[in-house]
Amino acid sequence: MRAVATTVIGLVVGIILGAVARGWMRLISDDPEFSWDGTLFIIGSFTVWGFAQGFVIGVRRITSRRWVVSLVRAFGIVGMMPIFSGAGAIMAPTVIFGGLALHRSEWKSVIRVLLCIVAAVPVIFAAIQIHGDLGWSWKWWLGIAGLVAIWGALTLASRETFARQLDGWRVPLPIKIASVVALMVAVALPIVGMGIA
Repeated sequence: MRAVATTVIGLVVGIILGAVARGWMRLISDDPEFSWDGTLFIIGSFTVWGFAQGFVIGVRRITSRRWVVSLVRAFGIVGMMPIFSGAGAIMAPTVIFGGLALHRSEWKSVIRVLLCIVAAVPVIFAAIQIHGDLGWSWKWWLGIAGLVAIWGALTLASRETFARQLDGWRVPLPIKIASVVALMVAVALPIVGMGIA
């Protein structure tokens, strides 16, 4: 029952955050457009994220079995992917690396600081890009506040997906290698999106 409750809460939070994100996107655009398809896709992506994170939270509260927790954490990661499609791809390192830096408290401080630096790069790039469109206007300041609030909320609320398992289990080497490759892809996507590569 607890997992059901957290999943429903996650759904609601996802819908609200998606609606806020849609409004924020219109605010920072120099030529705001509205389409039901775009709006439904954005809200739907955040809803999938919210559903997945709520489910992960609920399951992790009722069990610590290794295989169950591993599966739901993988589900939490898959549930994030829709928010990284399209223009959201640039923010993938912020949520992924920022989430690891914040929620893997057992890692060395040096590694966590490096992850924070990588996570901050897309935020800085987005702020510069928004400034190029809006200048030093109130819209820019509100846009930056929205940028930090929305993507910060995603990073914070994804805690149970990123947090380590408590049973002392260590990730096998092939999974570590696959994870590094996946993280490299997560970094490559926004670089391609920026037109750097």
